[in-house]
This record gives sequence, structure tokens and C-alpha cells, in this order.
Amino acid sequence: MSDISSYLVLTLPTDDLQLAKNRRDILKQQGITDLWMFKKGQFKWRISLGLFSSSDKALFAKQQYAQQTTEELDVVPSWQTHNITQVTISAQQKQKISDFEQSFANFIDKDANCL
Repeated sequence: MSDISSYLVLTLPTDDLQLAKNRRDILKQQGITDLWMFKKGQFKWRISLGLFSSSDKALFAKQQYAQQTTEELDVVPSWQTHNITQVTISAQQKQKISDFEQSFANFIDKDANCL
């Protein structure tokens, strides 16, 4: 399961490290110094100008940055992935359930997941 956890203001994608460095230098020369360059993952070589809690806030920031820079910017969602694991067991004796709980206790959140 994935949820949008936040929104990023990023430079456009590139496959070239040198182009990404050039973009970073241009942004700094234009007065935008609070930057982060992704070096791996889905945003590799893109430069982040900020992380925002809503798309409206990210779009507003993009508009503000657009007044400072000639670089084209994009607003993209940042996804937070949740792994959901469901385990169903059936046991003949109570002893077997307690053995299971001991073995897998660190994976079970009884307060949140057990009825």
C-alpha cells in the first residue's frame, strides 16, 4: 500500500550527473541555496528545492522559485510505502500459539492488529 506523504519541488529529470551539477550551480547563482541533489532512486540527479506537506504549498513554492530561476521546475508526490502482512494460523493447542507469538513477537503489534 502506498500513500502520498508529501510533495517535492524538483528540477526536471536528467540522466547526466554533469548536467545536474550545472543546474545546481545555476540555482545557487540565482540565490537558491537550500538544495538537495538525489544521487540514487527514482529522483536520481534531480535537485529538490523543498519538501511540502500539501500540493498547494508545493505549487505556491514553485511559483515563488519561478521568480528567482530560469530552471524549469516540477511538483511531484513523494510516496510512503507501507507493507501490510497478514498471517493466519490455526493451532490445535494453545501451546503452539504461544510458541508462534514468541517467535514472531517483534512483527506483531497486538494493539493495532489483533482483535
